[in-house]
Amino acid sequence: MIDATVLNLLIYSSQVLIVVAAAAIGLRLCAVSSARTRLVYWRGAIVACGILPFLPARAAQIAVGAAGGTRVATAIGASIAASRAPAPALSTIAALIPWLLLLGAGTRAGWLSLGLLRLRRLRRDSTSNVVLDHELDALRRDLAPRAELRWHDAVAQPLTFGVRRPIVLLPRRVADLPLDARRAVVCHELLHVARHDWAWMIGEEVLRTAFWFHPAMWWALGQVQLSREQTVDEMVVAVTAARVPYMNALMMFADARPGVASALPFVRRRQLASRLRQLSKEHSMSSLRLGFSGVVLAGVLIGSSYVVASAVPLRARASRTQEAAPKRVPKVVTAIKPDYPAGMKEYGISAEVMVKVDISAAGTVTSAKVSAFTMMVPGTASKEAVRAAGALFWEAAEAATRQWKFEPGESDATADVEFTFTTKSDKDVQGGVAGGVAGGVLGGVAGGVPGGVPGGVAGSARPGEPPRQPSSTPLHVGGAVKPPHKLIDVSPVYPDDAKAAGVRGVVIIEATIAKDGSVSNARILRSVPMLDQAALDAVNQWIFEPTLLHGAPIEVVMTLTVNFGAQ
Repeated sequence: MIDATVLNLLIYSSQVLIVVAAAAIGLRLCAVSSARTRLVYWRGAIVACGILPFLPARAAQIAVGAAGGTRVATAIGASIAASRAPAPALSTIAALIPWLLLLGAGTRAGWLSLGLLRLRRLRRDSTSNVVLDHELDALRRDLAPRAELRWHDAVAQPLTFGVRRPIVLLPRRVADLPLDARRAVVCHELLHVARHDWAWMIGEEVLRTAFWFHPAMWWALGQVQLSREQTVDEMVVAVTAARVPYMNALMMFADARPGVASALPFVRRRQLASRLRQLSKEHSMSSLRLGFSGVVLAGVLIGSSYVVASAVPLRARASRTQEAAPKRVPKVVTAIKPDYPAGMKEYGISAEVMVKVDISAAGTVTSAKVSAFTMMVPGTASKEAVRAAGALFWEAAEAATRQWKFEPGESDATADVEFTFTTKSDKDVQGGVAGGVAGGVLGGVAGGVPGGVPGGVAGSARPGEPPRQPSSTPLHVGGAVKPPHKLIDVSPVYPDDAKAAGVRGVVIIEATIAKDGSVSNARILRSVPMLDQAALDAVNQWIFEPTLLHGAPIEVVMTLTVNFGAQ
């Protein structure tokens, strides 16, 4: 198995890829022409990728597979696979991956730092005798009065950087441009200063450094930068009305290398075609269409983020759970196998259930909670059957595990017990402690002795021991405790108000079956508010065949379902 940290990295990388792909498809379908809207949208996509690890995973997700079946998966705590040790070679590779990622990020961070140092040298070596005409000076005062325009012989195209002391470095050949083109170029740089775009760019470069290994994030950040330049292009044309001279200036400086990655260049060669295409068209969108597109795009980001965080949740909690578990793994003495839930086999549902068990020093189970759950459901099963089956499988697994006995130890312990429910037969409900010896008795643990007495019954008395007396505490149905046969079945009365409202569903009830077969202590496990009382009224009238253990009647606790369908 893959280390949890590396697995989380792979999952998160997949999540980012899916969100970025969904964002690109959504933008293409909406055909938004406004560069400013696209800039906001792509920044939102980056934020969505950043918050993916903090989005809660859904309790369950349902997805229809190619074979027509339905897979219902629930991830609550430790995953089933997390308890298995990884191969030594794979573990070594997995251990190196975080260090390689840190090395790559550190290398790029150092490269960015060198770029910032070079900007300091460029500022120091520049000259400030930039002579502006009256219009350019008025433009500077209106757009960015704090900006300082300086000449530099070493830069091939205009550069902008700085926050407290913003500076625009201009190459000498800007002075040779026609007045309209020169005014558009300077306006472009001053607009970057006025919008604080250099600070945004540094933040983007920090993200690019953190995600240096992820091409989808690089592409998304590239879309942010392109949309920003197109936004400024639209503003330049609106301020100067010099569309053609500005486009000519872009083409003239496109072949010049920006030189410093830590500064905002006038133009990047790879963005030239997109910027010219945007400038050559007149873009107009009605406020109604723009608003509708904004709502749709926001829905794309929110929906894709929620779906991907639910469908492919991170495993960080699972690794912490595994690390926090006590080291002692006690040997199983008595293992009770859960029965396949009654009434669910006809739907062809199978399931895998992992139960986290807290074990006292005396070897008794103090608590049993489902920590991971996977269920395979045929496409023919109804939603009501799916919902009912989930609760029944959980209850059967927890009820059986609570009756397990372990070898006493010096301290409390925790173990993960895994059950597999199939539709072939009750014998196919398999289970054991994670890490158990292959071929051992059901419930075997790592280091346990495989085998056992053929034909032996779990929990039976050893030779020479007196038969065990039935417990006075009601036992949960499962393993040696078989579900009792119903003798008298009373159908529920469908409430008129629920029928009129079209309310349907399955009410799940836990009840005690007394020694005489009557029902008592019925309580709701899964509620359908308008149907609960009718279900309880019917269940309380049911009569079962008494359950025998070692020849004596006992009280048992079992889960009952009452289905209110169309009537």
